[in-house]
Amino acid sequence: MPLDSEGKYVDGNRWSPAERKRFQYTRAYQLTMLLPYSRQDEYFLFVGAHLGRGDESGLKAGEELADHFVSQMGPGVIKLLMMDREFIDGAMIRRFKKKHGIDCLVPLKSNLHALIDALEIAKFEEVPWVVYDEGKDETGKVGEVESWESCEVPLFIVLVRTRKVDGTSEIWALACTRSFEDPREARKLYTGRMQIELSSCKNILRNFVFAPAFKGQ
Repeated sequence: MPLDSEGKYVDGNRWSPAERKRFQYTRAYQLTMLLPYSRQDEYFLFVGAHLGRGDESGLKAGEELADHFVSQMGPGVIKLLMMDREFIDGAMIRRFKKKHGIDCLVPLKSNLHALIDALEIAKFEEVPWVVYDEGKDETGKVGEVESWESCEVPLFIVLVRTRKVDGTSEIWALACTRSFEDPREARKLYTGRMQIELSSCKNILRNFVFAPAFKGQ
């Protein structure tokens, strides 16, 4: 994949052949993993993984991993699926909920109507904020939002206000097809997802060796 001078991906299709010569190209892979999360155990298992090209859709790979797992293990084993922003897809979330009985928890992108509506509701109804992490995070439960047309199942929004070191703050949101009585529960669960992702990536790098590809005619 083409990278600029800072090592960031560049969409080479927008550039002329002469301009493309300025970029360096590197092999790129994308690993999509399906991992169980336990708040009691200090280990994790790989129950599904897909290694593909760097420009492949992680969303499609993740959807296929979940479908295959349910086909092998049956419904009801996966109760809550926590995903990152790459897996935001209303149709998939709706299908998982209705077909497999899987609830999904995912952070919302800033341009989604569900987040925009949640922010307006929070202002209008003066949603109370609850301290999650002293001096850092607060959470607020907005409740049910139905403005994500392709999703077609109720979403329950939890706002997270994160304080930065410079004193400013930013608000982001978690959406789930399950309602949380305490908004801190959603934040805690998603923190676990981020921690297990970091831990699993470190484990992969520690146990895998990538050999250079053979260069020949």
